[in-house]
This record gives sequence, C-alpha cells and structure tokens, in this order.
Amino acid sequence: MCRNPNRRSMPRSIISGNGAKFISYVLHQIYFILYIRKKLIPIYFPQADLVEPKNRDLKPRLAIPVGDEHDSWHSKLPFIRNDMNTAICETMGDTPTFLQFHRELRAVDEVV
Repeated sequence: MCRNPNRRSMPRSIISGNGAKFISYVLHQIYFILYIRKKLIPIYFPQADLVEPKNRDLKPRLAIPVGDEHDSWHSKLPFIRNDMNTAICETMGDTPTFLQFHRELRAVDEVV
C-alpha cells in the first residue's frame, strides 16, 4: 500500500529558470494542458549581492589617486584597502576590521 498517494502524480507547479528552453511555446502549451502552473525564478540583480556595495565604494576611491595613469592602479590597492578597512561604518559605528577581528588594525609606527 502506498502511504503517499500523490507521490507519483503530476506536479501542480514547476519552478524553472528563464532560459529559452524553459519558456518555449511548446512547454507553455504542455503546462496549460496538464494544468501545471509555471513559476520562473527571479532574474539576478546586482543590488542583492553583498559585493556590489564594496565595489561601488572601491571605484571612486581608486579613480581619484590613479587619475590618468591607468597602469598604476595595482600599486594603490594596499593603501585604499587599508583606508576602507579602517574607515568607520556609519550604520554599524565600527570599522570593518573591528567587526571582523574584534580589534583595530595597528599603524606602522605602533608596531615598531
């Protein structure tokens, strides 16, 4: 005896991607005939990614010191990374370094 009678039945809905093979006219007709609701996954939008806000901060900070010397951007990255890690975040009230490591970065003159 089958405990779950719906186990081998037709699905009520299908979640699929937005590719051409998933939204074709033929599949649309099959879903309609079989009374299957089709749900599409949302299209990727970069605002939901956690990396995008950091990239948005990095671009102007990198553009100012580099200026017209586009081949020297890599030499400026350590200084910009240090500035970004020691800048106080307005929403959290602490620096990213403190939030990550529970201590502040030491300056070069503090180490010696």
